[in-house]
Amino acid sequence: MLGAVERPVTDTVRLIRARQELAEDHSPLKNWLLTSNPAFGRRTPLTLLKNGEVDLPG
Repeated sequence: MLGAVERPVTDTVRLIRARQELAEDHSPLKNWLLTSNPAFGRRTPLTLLKNGEVDLPG
């Protein structure tokens, strides 16, 4: 069961770290994570990450 939770958390941390390297202001990342997106079926990126619905490259 831990593996089912561990991967989305790990992927979320990787995503946030990558985004932090690109900009010092983190509010756009927070807004993006919490805003529904038509490309994601109107779900938020954070919802997808929590559900483990991510496919990030290596």
